[in-house]
Amino acid sequence: MDPLRRDPFGRVFPRAVRDHRLRRALHFADGPWRLAADGRARAGLRADILGQGDSAGFEGTGSGRHRRRGGGIYRAHGLQHPPAGLFRQAGVFARPPADRPPLHVADGVLSVALGNGSGLVGIGDNVVDLYRDRCVYYPGGNALNVAVLARRFGLAETQYVGILGSDAEGAHVRRSLMAEGLSDAWLRVADGQNGKAQVDHNADGERIFAGSNNGGIRRKVMLRMDDEDFTLIARLGHVHSSCFSYIEPELPRIAAAAERLSFDFSTERDPSYLRQVCPHLDIAFLSGQGLDDTGVAALIAEVQAAGAARACVTLGERGAVWADGDVRIPQPVSAARVVDTMGAGDAFIAGFLCASIGGADTRAALARAADCAAECCGWAGAWGHPAKAVTVGA
Repeated sequence: MDPLRRDPFGRVFPRAVRDHRLRRALHFADGPWRLAADGRARAGLRADILGQGDSAGFEGTGSGRHRRRGGGIYRAHGLQHPPAGLFRQAGVFARPPADRPPLHVADGVLSVALGNGSGLVGIGDNVVDLYRDRCVYYPGGNALNVAVLARRFGLAETQYVGILGSDAEGAHVRRSLMAEGLSDAWLRVADGQNGKAQVDHNADGERIFAGSNNGGIRRKVMLRMDDEDFTLIARLGHVHSSCFSYIEPELPRIAAAAERLSFDFSTERDPSYLRQVCPHLDIAFLSGQGLDDTGVAALIAEVQAAGAARACVTLGERGAVWADGDVRIPQPVSAARVVDTMGAGDAFIAGFLCASIGGADTRAALARAADCAAECCGWAGAWGHPAKAVTVGA
């Protein structure tokens, strides 16, 4: 089959599909990100990325080859690349090479952030959390929440790589993450619905998840990493993703490029899935919802046997349990003024990563994580930024 023009029956594919198939072909062409013949990530991949020089983040395969013509929210997965003039009018410019230190403005002072592996990249899921009974929605999703909250809790540089829908909800997520200081240069926009989770509240104000659209367009258009994404990973060092991200085929290459890879399984405990993902992880985060102490111990043992030496199980009001080999560290909750518990578990992860990347030991990082989870309970939504919902359907 001609990947660019037509199928065996002579039907011409839409431009979006042709572009996507071309990028997939280019993605697996020979290059520094190619896996070894046996499917394993090549040794020394991270060092190779960091040694590419100034041009590594600018030229490359896939959508990276278009960087002089387009970028930002129009990247990848069958999306047209508007002329540079459109970006100038919209205030969105082609991003600089990922291996060059970014510029930051804080309190009116322009500074350069050093690429020393002390940042975080969230890769994968984003949604809007639609509070149906209140006709309002907030940006959310584990990978995005962790990136945004880690920055809010003090990490100097965090970025988010993921796919947004082309609807109003996707546009709101983009505006919100930019308002929190993250760049939109690593976003892709695909034609379709953004991920959406529907939430109701009972008489006591407790959240009840009423359904979702299973990630919207993200479940149909898989996120493919390009050269600049891997250069970003190598520079910032730590990557966080989740079981809602549809990113599993990319985990071997992500793990090879990153200093550390953490992953949130939420309540996913399928043994085959654990065996697929855990060998690539440095830290596994899991929800212990519905488990007693014996169940928590069994879950930790299963995760470690699957290949993740370090695991953290969050237990809601019971706190959390950290496991590193045979070491177990319980962490109680911190006192909180509860407005909304949405995103508290993600705030725990963000707080832990923020502290540990900053050099804190495990006990100090766990204490910081508990404080961050409590702080998150003090605002509505995972990190605020409400928007009025026009409709409440999926």
